[in-house]
Amino acid sequence: MSFFINGQTITRKFSSTSISSANETDFERGVRMHREGNNIGALTEFTKVIKKDSTNHQAYENSRANSYFYSEYF
Repeated sequence: MSFFINGQTITRKFSSTSISSANETDFERGVRMHREGNNIGALTEFTKVIKKDSTNHQAYENSRANSYFYSEYF
């Protein structure tokens, strides 16, 4: 899966399994849930990402979640 964020294409490989990894971020969990057809769960995870405090890493996760959310739902 590729994302185009801030002029960069970011490619991320996601597992197709429905088992959550302990290292899975809220964003990755949201993508997995969306792929499994759990759109409510996916939206919940993306909302958690967007609401978190904006540390440098979290700001990056926010942009990923927003980009994915809008490309999939709008």
